[in-house]
Amino acid sequence: YRGFGWLARTARLLGRTRPDSVGGYAIGATQSHRDWLHANEKRTRLRRKWEGLFERYDLILMPVVPTTAIAHLHKGNVFSRKLSVNGAPRPYSDVFPWISLATLLYLPATVAPVGLANGLPVGMQIIAPYLHDRRSIRFAELLASVQPPPTLPQIPNIT
Repeated sequence: YRGFGWLARTARLLGRTRPDSVGGYAIGATQSHRDWLHANEKRTRLRRKWEGLFERYDLILMPVVPTTAIAHLHKGNVFSRKLSVNGAPRPYSDVFPWISLATLLYLPATVAPVGLANGLPVGMQIIAPYLHDRRSIRFAELLASVQPPPTLPQIPNIT
């Protein structure tokens, strides 16, 4: 904790506070209870908005990540790893926003394969209302009964 505190102070001084950076992570990990309560209040407001959305829709379908399957990266850590998108390096953490919505709002999400693009599998998140895990799982089961999975259009080259 002390090490993260030092890292958080250093990150603020250097202006390296992006949430997907080591400094940003350290800031979040050492935040005060008051700051956490403030952030949790924002989360609660957002959860209420999504509850309203689920009054009109049974499920939300969205990408898991904006790419086909990628090779698992084991070197370095989550902050130092890079993906190559169309030949340009991108932070590995660029894939996290797509999965963080369900996690942030405590919503059940099931991932189902929906086809192939560039010869690689593509998945879809099936997000259900809070405590309705079985709904997202059942939809994934129904989706799996559709055969064969379609071939999707080309997706940017990610390695």
